[in-house]
Amino acid sequence: MTGSVTFANAQTGTYYIVVKSRNILETWSKSGGQLYTRGSAFSYNFTSAAAQAFGSNLILEGTKYCIYSGDLTRII
Repeated sequence: MTGSVTFANAQTGTYYIVVKSRNILETWSKSGGQLYTRGSAFSYNFTSAAAQAFGSNLILEGTKYCIYSGDLTRII
């Protein structure tokens, strides 16, 4: 899962990205957070490495790291 967003009112600082849904295990960005500069585009890629998630809480499927889903037969 990747994304790019701009937070117009967020102050420059270090933040965690949290992905939540009722069918996936809540997943946070890597330990230590990510630096964000106010007004700039922010991009993050969970799929490039297990370490992109706090506690390396991702599973490798093919060539991409994925978030655990609640359905054991389906991985996002």
